[in-house]
Amino acid sequence: MLQLDPRHLSGDIDKDRAARRERRKELGTESHKQAVQGRKREPKAFKEMTDAKKEYFLSLGVAANDSVYEKEKPTKS
Repeated sequence: MLQLDPRHLSGDIDKDRAARRERRKELGTESHKQAVQGRKREPKAFKEMTDAKKEYFLSLGVAANDSVYEKEKPTKS
């Protein structure tokens, strides 16, 4: 849980600015850490996504515009 740094409420503008600078640095570090972790996971996530899509599309069966379907259509008389 985040808590407000007491320096924000001290009434001292220099302490408030220092607290803001420190927090901005912490947030920047955390943001960078998350970006690196995401970049490392991207190839695995992409493979998982493409495998899931492939499995889904294969489960749909033959599509109406599939060339095999065209061969099975009755000819017009």
